Amino acid sequence: MQCITLPANFCKITESIDVLKQKVFPNITQNYESHQWLSTRAILAAKNIDVNIINYNIQNEIPGETTTYTSIDTVVNQDQVVNCPTEFLNSLDLLGMPPHVLTLKIGVPIILLRNINPPRLCDGTRLSVKEMKNNVMEATILTGKFKDENVLLPRVPMIPTDMPFEFKHLPFPLRLALAIIMYQQSTRTIVASVWIKFGESMLLTWVALCGLLTRRKTF
Repeated sequence: MQCITLPANFCKITESIDVLKQKVFPNITQNYESHQWLSTRAILAAKNIDVNIINYNIQNEIPGETTTYTSIDTVVNQDQVVNCPTEFLNSLDLLGMPPHVLTLKIGVPIILLRNINPPRLCDGTRLSVKEMKNNVMEATILTGKFKDENVLLPRVPMIPTDMPFEFKHLPFPLRLALAIIMYQQSTRTIVASVWIKFGESMLLTWVALCGLLTRRKTF
């Protein structure tokens, strides 16, 4: 197994998630409306459960009302309805798939989980929520060639391929992106935190990453 050694001045061990949030998102109630500020920071974690907890914890500090969306989940083969009730489908939170329940506020960062309109809207594109309606969302692209463009995001039907049965998932193809799964990050410059879990213990590391996430040979 290969090990990576980082310079001592490259990392800072934090004592708690609250300290971590302050390091990555200082004064978020005043700064969250700045797209430039949002585009250069995120918290990285390895599991959806950790990402969800951190995301909604930080979002609660942002002013404004929340809007909650739920996906429409149905089995493809009606013979499996008894074995796979809607409640069970709703409870699934699969890697790379949008959650059943999505709660957002105006101004928060989001990340696309599917290609909608390449190269403008691709899997991994980060945006900021501008307006929310029942079946469409308006957002502003935060990074890249199309930075600052306003776009419309519809619900998109998806059929997971890694399940023993087929079901259709009709969500908005995105997640809240104050914290994100590690593999989703493609931004070249970002102030980030890597949250590594070892059994019941946690190591929280605050890291300034400048292009290292895309230039793997640097490690």
